[in-house]
Amino acid sequence: MKPKATFREADFSGVGFTIDRTVGSVTDPTSIYRINSDPNFNAIKIELMVLTLGRSFVRNSLKVLAVGLTVAVFLGAVPISPVVAGDESPVCTMSVLPSEMQKYIHANYSSWQLQDVSSLSASAKERWQSEQPVGCPGIAVGQFEKMNQKSYAVLLVPANKPDTGYRFLVLTPDGSESHQSFKAVDQSDKIGASNFFVHGIQIAKVFSTEWVKKLRVSTPDGILFVDAGESEYETDVYFWAGDKFRHEAIDH
Repeated sequence: MKPKATFREADFSGVGFTIDRTVGSVTDPTSIYRINSDPNFNAIKIELMVLTLGRSFVRNSLKVLAVGLTVAVFLGAVPISPVVAGDESPVCTMSVLPSEMQKYIHANYSSWQLQDVSSLSASAKERWQSEQPVGCPGIAVGQFEKMNQKSYAVLLVPANKPDTGYRFLVLTPDGSESHQSFKAVDQSDKIGASNFFVHGIQIAKVFSTEWVKKLRVSTPDGILFVDAGESEYETDVYFWAGDKFRHEAIDH
């Protein structure tokens, strides 16, 4: 009987891979080699069947394969998905906002950023995710100020220390870059901003017809401003009434 072909585990960490093997034999001329990439290479896992034709042949072949696959990844020949943490939202970027709002924020709030899931406290993140949102905790879109016209509400927090304050702005685009289109609805410089997030809601879901008339709500949508702190929970709905935004605390 011919002896089994045995190979030591190969280590190609220099090119981003480690290789584990299940030893085969000459009579069973296959060995399963699994290539596991370094975490920096997005944990690619590829299983290969390699003929056990000799120690040096296999080792050299695997080196070539590892290097070739690394190059292919960098060149885009092997598609990989970027590592996206569960608490990052792909829509929390300024690019989703109208150009005039982007310019206004860059000019007046250059050291601020949109509230993102990654900036939320643990309790706020749990609350946000429980509502199964489809957007960003720092952006709300709806008919907040005028009928049949889209408005954008943003919750900004300091980029370096997101928990140390917020600015709550609303823009209703009018085709110009006039600052009159922007409304500074609320602001704070107190600790605790990581507990806050915003999203749009239909007024009919929070106010009865009677209350809509009483509060003089003139648009179909409002903005929920949620405080989801562990020791303090509160939700306000902001709505357009007359010539300004007002807010009322609600159970939500």
